[in-house]
Amino acid sequence: MKSLLGQLLDGVIDYAGLFPPAQMNLEDALAEYSGLADDRAWMVDLFICTSNKLAELDALVRRKGMDSIAVSVIGNQIDQPDKALASIERDMQRMEGCANLEFGAYEIPIHHHDEGSIRRALKALDRSGIGNAVEDVYVEFAWNSTLEDCMHDMAAVNPNLGAKARCGGVTAELFPSIPDLAHFIHTAVSIEIPFKMTAGLHDPLRYLDSNLNVHRHGFLNVCLASAFALGADLSTSEIEEVLAIEDASVILVQDDEISCLGHSLIEQDIALFGDWFGGFGSCSVDEPVAGLKKLGYW
Repeated sequence: MKSLLGQLLDGVIDYAGLFPPAQMNLEDALAEYSGLADDRAWMVDLFICTSNKLAELDALVRRKGMDSIAVSVIGNQIDQPDKALASIERDMQRMEGCANLEFGAYEIPIHHHDEGSIRRALKALDRSGIGNAVEDVYVEFAWNSTLEDCMHDMAAVNPNLGAKARCGGVTAELFPSIPDLAHFIHTAVSIEIPFKMTAGLHDPLRYLDSNLNVHRHGFLNVCLASAFALGADLSTSEIEEVLAIEDASVILVQDDEISCLGHSLIEQDIALFGDWFGGFGSCSVDEPVAGLKKLGYW
């Protein structure tokens, strides 16, 4: 793999083997994560686990005599702002008892129908102090017309909080459109908040999934679009063009530069990307690797 592409993809996957479509049991998912071969382990960062399974995961790591593992905790979806603080504090209590886990991130969905409720939930998240227990906190908002306002509200509450975008799932309606995803990236970059992705990003480039009859987003599309947006202040329409790439020949990958559609990345741009982009959750590592090999990038 070319040096700069390796830097772009270094630690970019958070392993989500517990979640659909893989939906493995905890012991099998941990074995998959801890047993990754060296030629692909470099792409993987955190093990994603729901808060209610942390004690079981901690005990399993201890029983197997493993070194501590780095975890991203998935909190319960917040639907009622008056219950947000109690829910987050319960997650923090679960984390406190886990001596064999290192907590790299906390990810929480906050879904409401009105912005006032979302603001109250965000303030509860900030008051909880969860940001002192993990390196990064990401909030997943619903894909709707209030998304941009929610992201601005979050930045106003605490600019260190990050936003999380769901890029797919097991049904077609869970896949956002290119304009929606481009708008998310542009907004995050414009207001200077960290951001990450999850779900649906198993292949490098966008393609039509004939089983679901929907176009799947590519993780390389997402990474390049985000890196270009961070380094060159792309417009939303320019981000859309990168997200829409389906032909690998459009992308020129060299040891010291990656370029496409008139945009280019060098080492300092990759470093900036690493500072702001929190990676993407994937229940598979083999599929992304196979996709990169198929395109000749590996």
